[in-house]
Amino acid sequence: MAAPVEFFGGIALILGLATRYVVALLLLFVIIATLSSHRYWEFAEAAARRAQDNNFYKNLAIMGGLVFAFVTAGGRFSIDRLLARK
Repeated sequence: MAAPVEFFGGIALILGLATRYVVALLLLFVIIATLSSHRYWEFAEAAARRAQDNNFYKNLAIMGGLVFAFVTAGGRFSIDRLLARK
């Protein structure tokens, strides 16, 4: 289920098609993936903990970018804007 969400969500985000819905779906996906896969606080070994820590904070940065994309919506060259003009 992850691959289609990431692939088609990324394509829709690039094109600006249903931007806010896609961003909400991707944000939900990243939150679930972060909380289920990158629990760095459960690792005792330093190298594994550091790797999961990096991935956890990377996903937080992705979440911030998705929130920004949600607020700004599609932009001037998006399909959403093109459809809204008609």
